[in-house]
Amino acid sequence: MIVEVFVEDVFIANFAITWIIFQLSSVFAKHKFKAVYVFISCFIAGVLAVLSPMLNLGWFQFPFKVICGVFLVFVAEPKVKGFKILFILFTFLAITSMLAGFVFAMPSFNHSSIWIILFVVFLISKLVFKWAKSAFYASKISGFIYEIVLENAGKIVKTKGYLDTGNVLVDPNSNQPVAFVDSKIFEKLFSIKEIKTLKNPQCDNSAHYIEVCTVNGKNKVFVFFAEKMKILINGRIKECNNICLGFSKIKACQLFGCSVLLPLGIV
Repeated sequence: MIVEVFVEDVFIANFAITWIIFQLSSVFAKHKFKAVYVFISCFIAGVLAVLSPMLNLGWFQFPFKVICGVFLVFVAEPKVKGFKILFILFTFLAITSMLAGFVFAMPSFNHSSIWIILFVVFLISKLVFKWAKSAFYASKISGFIYEIVLENAGKIVKTKGYLDTGNVLVDPNSNQPVAFVDSKIFEKLFSIKEIKTLKNPQCDNSAHYIEVCTVNGKNKVFVFFAEKMKILINGRIKECNNICLGFSKIKACQLFGCSVLLPLGIV
């Protein structure tokens, strides 16, 4: 019974610390591991920790641990090659070495207890950091987000718009700045029949494509017009009639929970 508890203790502790090491390696190496591969690698680490004392490795114990560390990294990340995998390996082994030194410097605690405590502390710290990061970005961008109401042919869509200071696109046909919308907004403003007949060559402000240059090369943007857009700015409503809207397959407009990318100067 004593042996069974010890084996479980060792397995859980090594599973937890290996998981922590992979999470830290992901941060320092700036590489995202797949959770399923990390889980398998942590499971193998737990099994190896249980089996290694039975092998009587002697002087070969340290090289064996290094070999196991390399193996665990390749299990967690089987596709990456070249310098990137070497950097990940170095990061993983370095963090493993530092954490092992931290534990051995605290002989008053049993190793398993320390790993479990570290595991819990790391989880809590990660959640707090994620919350703080979200709160920080929310406070930074809150001044660029506005309540938006789009109207067209009796349809009313309420959403949020983000003022993109980098959006300086102007429709050459109408000489109006272009506000980008996502597919959901586009489908709410126009029926399927209206979408099919939207491009009307007999109308001066008919829908059309314009070509824009992006970092990925040239891209075509579908431009169309809605009857009205209302923007709530510091308690007052600004109305823009016959607003020029752009729709693209690029999901840039789905930013910070907003469905509209407002052009510079419209607010």
